[in-house]
Amino acid sequence: MKKPKKLSKKELLFLASALKLREAMNEHSLSPSINLVQFIKSNLLSDKQLNEYASLIKHLNIFAGANLTLQQINRAFSVRFKQYLQNANLKHASQIFSKFKTVLYRAIELELIQDMPYIRKMGIKYNPPEREYLTHQELIQIFNVKTENNHYRNAFLFACFTGLRYVDICNLKHSDIKDGILKITQSKTREPLTIPLHDTALSLIPVVAISDCLVVALSECPTVVALSECPVVAISECPAVAALSECPTVVALSECPTVVAISDCHCGPAMQTSDKIFNIKSYHLWKKEIQKITNQAGIKKHITGHCARHTFATLCISNGVDIYTTSKLLGHTKVNTTQIYAKLVDEKKHEAIKKLPTLTTTK
Repeated sequence: MKKPKKLSKKELLFLASALKLREAMNEHSLSPSINLVQFIKSNLLSDKQLNEYASLIKHLNIFAGANLTLQQINRAFSVRFKQYLQNANLKHASQIFSKFKTVLYRAIELELIQDMPYIRKMGIKYNPPEREYLTHQELIQIFNVKTENNHYRNAFLFACFTGLRYVDICNLKHSDIKDGILKITQSKTREPLTIPLHDTALSLIPVVAISDCLVVALSECPTVVALSECPVVAISECPAVAALSECPTVVALSECPTVVAISDCHCGPAMQTSDKIFNIKSYHLWKKEIQKITNQAGIKKHITGHCARHTFATLCISNGVDIYTTSKLLGHTKVNTTQIYAKLVDEKKHEAIKKLPTLTTTK
C-alpha cells in the first residue's frame, strides 16, 4: 500500500481555506443574517491578514456598531461609510475602503449577497503623505551631536546610509556583514537584500570588545580563564620559540585547551557578547531618542525613524544614482515605489530654482 502524498504548505493552506469556506457557507445557509465582522474573521487564514484588516474592523464597529450584518450593506451604507473615512482624515482611508470592497467581493463570490456593480466604481483617492528627509548638511549636524550614549545616534545615521527599516536595524548582526557587504533577508518582504556599505556606514558600526561581555573579567568566567593559567605563559617562555606557529604547545589561542575565545564562553546567553550590532530596546525609545537628537541638532522638521529610509533614497537620487539601482538598494519589489522619491527630488529642484535671485536693470 502506497503512503499518502505529503501536502505542501501551499496545498495545506488551500485545503484549510476550502474547508473553512464550506463550514461558513453551511452556517450562513441556516441564518438569514451574517455578522460582517465575524464573516471577515472567518475568511482570514493568518494572523498577518487579520492584522491587515484590523483597521477596517475597528472603523466598521465605530461607524455602525458590532452587530452590523452583510445584508445591511447597500449603496447608501457604502457612500456613508466612505464619507466617514474621508471626514475622519485617516492616513490610510484609501486602503481601509479598498479592504471593505474586498470583503464585499468575497461575499458576492460566495453568493451570500447580491452583486453590487456600483461598488467597483467607488473608492477614495490615495494622497501619499509628505515624505520628510534629511539633507547632507542636516546629517552633519546630527553627527556632531554628542550624547551620553551615541548608540541611537549611530544606529539612526547607519539607517540613513543604508536605507534599512527599523526592524532590520534591530535584527542586524555582525555576521550579516562581510568584506564591507551587507546581506540580509528583509523582515517586511522576506526578500534578500545586498548592499555594499559606504565608508560612513562602516565607521558607525560599534567595535565588539571583551568589555562588552557581561563577564567583567576573563578570570570571573568559569569557562574562559586568564592567559596566565595556560601552561605556556608567554611566547618567550616557550622552549621552541621562533614564531607562534613553531611553538609545539600553543599554536593559536583557540588551540589551547585551557584558554578559549570569549565566544566559546558557556556561562549562558546573558554573559556572552551579543552578535547584534545595535541594541535597540524598543520602538518607543528609538523614536524618542531620534526626536531628542534632531532637536539638539537644531532641526525643525518632524523626523521619525522611517525618515532615515527616505533620506537614503533622496541622497542616492540627488547624487546621480539611477532609479533602478536605488530601487534595488532599497529592496523595493517595484520601481514605481522608488519613483516617489525621484518626484520628491524634482520638486525640491524647482523650489531651489525659485530661490535664485533675479536680475534687474538699472536706470
